[in-house]
Amino acid sequence: MQRFLFTVGSLLILASLILGTFVPGQNASALEPDGGLPPIVFVARAHLATPDDIFQYDLGPAGQFGTGLPKYAPGSKLVRRDPDGSLYVYSTPGLVDIQAPDVNFDGTKIVFSGATTLIPGTTNSGWRLYEINVDGSGFHKLTFSDRSITIPNAELWGNQETYGTYSDWFPAYLADGRIAFVSTRYPIRSHYDDRAGTNLYIMNSDGSDLHRVTTERAGLLHPTPLPDGRILLTRWWNQFNQPSNQGIYNRIDNRDYDQLLPDGTVILANPDATFNPANGLLPGGYEIRDAPNTWHLMTLNPDGTDFKRFAWTPAFTWATTYDSGHDTYQATQPAVILNGEALFIAFTSQADGSMVHSTQHTGIRVARPGLDMLYANTFDALAGQGIEQYWNGEETTVYALHPWGLPNGTILYSQSSQDNSLPAIGQYAEGAHLFDLQGSNLRYQLYTMNLDGSNKTLIPVDLSSVGLGTADVMDAKPITARVGWTALSDEFTSTPSDDPVSGNVPNSLAEYWFSNNGPEDIETATIHNPNVYANASLYAPYVNNSPPPGSVAFIELWIDANQFTGAYCYDDWPDPCADFQWDTQVRAVLWDTVPVTLQGAFTMTIPADVMGFFVLRDAEHNAVRGWNRGYISIAQGNAWARPGETVTCVGCHMGHVSGSVEDVLEEAEQGWTNVAPYAIASASSYHYNDDDPDYQPFTPAHLIDRRGWVPLPENGPVFNPEEPYMERVAEFKG
Repeated sequence: MQRFLFTVGSLLILASLILGTFVPGQNASALEPDGGLPPIVFVARAHLATPDDIFQYDLGPAGQFGTGLPKYAPGSKLVRRDPDGSLYVYSTPGLVDIQAPDVNFDGTKIVFSGATTLIPGTTNSGWRLYEINVDGSGFHKLTFSDRSITIPNAELWGNQETYGTYSDWFPAYLADGRIAFVSTRYPIRSHYDDRAGTNLYIMNSDGSDLHRVTTERAGLLHPTPLPDGRILLTRWWNQFNQPSNQGIYNRIDNRDYDQLLPDGTVILANPDATFNPANGLLPGGYEIRDAPNTWHLMTLNPDGTDFKRFAWTPAFTWATTYDSGHDTYQATQPAVILNGEALFIAFTSQADGSMVHSTQHTGIRVARPGLDMLYANTFDALAGQGIEQYWNGEETTVYALHPWGLPNGTILYSQSSQDNSLPAIGQYAEGAHLFDLQGSNLRYQLYTMNLDGSNKTLIPVDLSSVGLGTADVMDAKPITARVGWTALSDEFTSTPSDDPVSGNVPNSLAEYWFSNNGPEDIETATIHNPNVYANASLYAPYVNNSPPPGSVAFIELWIDANQFTGAYCYDDWPDPCADFQWDTQVRAVLWDTVPVTLQGAFTMTIPADVMGFFVLRDAEHNAVRGWNRGYISIAQGNAWARPGETVTCVGCHMGHVSGSVEDVLEEAEQGWTNVAPYAIASASSYHYNDDDPDYQPFTPAHLIDRRGWVPLPENGPVFNPEEPYMERVAEFKG
């Protein structure tokens, strides 16, 4: 029998009495003798750091994500804490800053990011990867300043300064010894804040065969392997191209007054938030949905294929049943937690959905993977600052970030506390360069906690004993062996070029005049959708509906590779601005339009390793609009495909690269779909109450669109929301 979850604020009300199957971990500290702490590697991150490039006054810790990535904290050290509490500082000559260590699968080597200079614009600027043995021997460099690319318009509008350097971050060993990491080697920037785009790279253990496997516009961060061989990471879903009635628009179209386009679209005035795309209205008043700007947990194979959502992480129950376009799913720094035979993902979250304005205000949450577990993940932070706490204006100095799993199923993480003795300002001299440094009054220390957030325990780390008394304990990971994990071999082995002139876009498109490739030189992939009308089943959680059958006649693919029209221009500096266009604001380029069959199927050949997105059009080539709980928007932001890969997507909603309609794939391929969203329900009378304790969500409209309730999977876990991840007998209420 199907069970359903009703939502009343943060209260879960279950419509049947069941016992879950989850076996929780021991309710004990990781310090207890039967599960004591193993050796731990961490970064003693110097407390004072350079400012962010954009938000100069953010005092959050360096590294991590967002504003922390452009920062340097000179004097940081790689440190090992042994089980007896003693500390060993690794010798890494030539490095002025260090971050993001990882331990290989047999527990003998450590890979990490290091910087040799703070001076911008040099050959060695940015971050590279290094490796050292756990015993301190064998320190050596893995990645080098050896990228060779031609930057289009390099001499104009800051292009060389912006794209001439790169950084390699967040390395992670795979089970076969290869190393995954993210890098800004591929020259691209996000639509929001002009942040350098990060993509996933793979290389052999010795640094050979270094190659990119993704093509993101905004960012992928924090890769880590899963036991089944896939790579878990966090994706910045940020795509600001928006559909007009017969075209698209972007930030380049922002104005401080309403604009009426020839196709009847109204682009609304946007004088106060020009860093976001303007909202708009299609003819007839249909609202154009806000563009996406948040972080989601994703998986992919090491060859870049099978990219999809892995864990759905709404912070609140209301977010499971209502999709406004601004979700509370934001998640970064994912970590695998193995608790018995159960797999959980701990991650860092904050109230800011874009997560690019500060590395403070963070908390640690936990999720179960899979769409059917969405309902079970509606818990705010277990440590640090919660989203609701921030929204309510509750002040705190306790932030938490960078969780990691310990062998006994507990969570290792860093947490802040106020310490007014810490230095607030300083300077760092490198040759003739003098860099101003700044820091907060928050000290980050090492903690453990149980999976449900209980038994938070401070781990003693006396950095003053090694002359690092003001440093923060960050990026900690246990030095242990991992056995029984799977390694996946590559099915698709084509290597995309990071050089724009060798990119997989044809010079027959005027915007990509700089490409050396003609149309006949382009490597391709295939996108196939057997049924754009397919909806998720009624047993799936709340997701957007597909358009009603018969409404879609054509599919457009727009590609969004960097056009290198210019990185910046202010009052004719560094060059005259008359012909300047921000390369993060220009519109994407139409690649192709193909017909959609009456069944809703289409197949399109697309350029491989190029970010792109689809727009749905009707028989008059107008944007499809007006269906129940559907939205006029880009379908799930941009994505890519590898050369020779066939990507199958179903429906046109949250299902793209998400897996939300996989359970109805067979029916969708046969032309069937759930048509309940298109029905009209009525009742002579009904009782509706939106308040506890007599919550009754079943209005006629709610019966159709599932708003107000989420189905529980058969044999799914049930627990007390006040004690997350600790199994309890459900109490019937309702």
